[in-house]
This record gives sequence, C-alpha cells and structure tokens, in this order.
Amino acid sequence: MRKKRLIFALLHQDGYFVLSRNFRLQKVGDVNWLIDNYNLAEVVKSIDELAIISVSRNRIIHETYLRDCEIISKVCFTPKIFGGGIASVEDAKRLFDSGADKIIVNSLCFSNSALVSDLVRLFGSQAVVGCLDVLKDKVSGEYKVFVKNGSEVSTLNLRECVAKLDELGVGEIMIQSISQDGTGFGLDLAVVDAVVAEKNTGSRPIVLAGGAGYHAHLAEALAHPNVNAVLTANILNFIGDSLSTTRRDLIDSGIGLAKF
Repeated sequence: MRKKRLIFALLHQDGYFVLSRNFRLQKVGDVNWLIDNYNLAEVVKSIDELAIISVSRNRIIHETYLRDCEIISKVCFTPKIFGGGIASVEDAKRLFDSGADKIIVNSLCFSNSALVSDLVRLFGSQAVVGCLDVLKDKVSGEYKVFVKNGSEVSTLNLRECVAKLDELGVGEIMIQSISQDGTGFGLDLAVVDAVVAEKNTGSRPIVLAGGAGYHAHLAEALAHPNVNAVLTANILNFIGDSLSTTRRDLIDSGIGLAKF
C-alpha cells in the first residue's frame, strides 16, 4: 500500500515569501527571515516533501526565486517540489538544478500541452505534478477550473481538465481549492470525489491543498481513501514544533505516514 504524505509549501513572490487566502497574497518575509525565524532545517524533518511555489503574477521564472530555492536546498534535504512560471524545458532544468526533485505545472497544461508532454518524456512522469485550481460554483454546484493564478476560468470543464492531465501522463494530480485556500477551515474533500469520478481510475496519486489549518483537518483528509497526500502552506499555524507534533499524532491515530 502506498504511504500517505504530508507536504509543506512555501509560496514565493518576487523575492519574498507570502501567505495566500483565496489567492490574495500577503507578504511575510524574505529568505533570511525564513531561515532566521522559522528553523526550517528542523521543520522539514517532520514532512515528506517541501514545495516552494512561485506565485508571481507575471508568470515567469525569477532569478530571486531560483536563488532562494538554492539557498533553502542547501539546508533542507527532504524531497522538494518547485514550480510556477515554467515556460520552457530550460526553465524546468533550472528548477532541477536548483534542488527540485519534482516540478509543478498548472496553466501550462492547457496553454502548451506539448511542452508538458516533453517534460514528462525528458524527466519522467514521477517528476511532474499537474495542478488544478478549482472553485465550486455557488449556483450550479459544479467545480470550475481556473488558470493564470486563479484569474481566468478555463474553457475546459473539470472532466476535460482531468482527462487532459491523464493524457499528458503527469505523475500526480494536485487539487487546490480556491475557496478554502488560506482559510484554515478544512480541506474540500468533495472535490476529490468529483475528480476521482471523472478520472475513473485510482492509479494516479491525488494531492489535496487548500484549507488545512489544524491536525484534525489533515487527519480527515489523509483518512480519505483517494487522498494520497495533503499540502499545507499555512506557515503561521504550523510553526515551532507544531509539524512534528502533528505528524506524531497522525501516525498515532492510524494514518499511514512513513515513520522517520
């Protein structure tokens, strides 16, 4: 049986790390603040993977982002996921050279699917994570997929977007709830059921993101049979020894996380 995973995410915008709530961003501090105040080298010992995601609104790979990824990679040896703004094979190579074990592609899956296919072919499906940003329509109850940092509704519906990711051969599908993002109110498990229904297969791992604020939220999501990993970017809620305590409590409650 595949082990469940706990992923911690840092969101990076133009040289600073930020908090996100419903995709609205708030600056927190730079990489020096992060290392000096967050004891990141210890924090990552309690997670399975660390994601550093560029959420810059101009959607290009910034030199400051690469620099900060490299700095963090030198003190954090847990597997890492980088992404945001990839527009070429060279961009992806630079992310891997900066310490990434996996890369995240989002809008690129729909704007340049041929490039995503090339990335899967060159680096392997296990190294490419396809991400969907979703929002539940209050009237129809259907999930809509957004692109370009949540600023534009995709012309494809959820079924077509999931089919596209399957077609491209990405190794994992990450589902990010825009409405739950940064709220700390819990994750949207209904969207997982919707995606699984559209996928009609349980072979590709699903990473759920958006809304995790406390241990109980993570436990509920990881207990879902179709959730393989949970990603939280709530940097202020999971501080100090909170993540190590959370991991221990999750394992004690029967969640199938690796013990280390």
